[in-house]
Amino acid sequence: MCKALNEMMEDSRRDGRRDGIRIGERNGEQKFAALAGRLMADSRTKDLEKAVNNEAFRRKLYREYGM
Repeated sequence: MCKALNEMMEDSRRDGRRDGIRIGERNGEQKFAALAGRLMADSRTKDLEKAVNNEAFRRKLYREYGM
């Protein structure tokens, strides 16, 4: 009985981790899409290009736009 219960709990944890990863990816994509939209609306395409490859710069832009 203990083994079955442990397996069920581990399956639940694994499912939770997968769900968390999926949610995090979706939120990250939405956040970057919003940033890209704001940068394009502000005619900052060079900053958008830089943000694609530079995580520190991207974080700076998120702070600048209050995201």
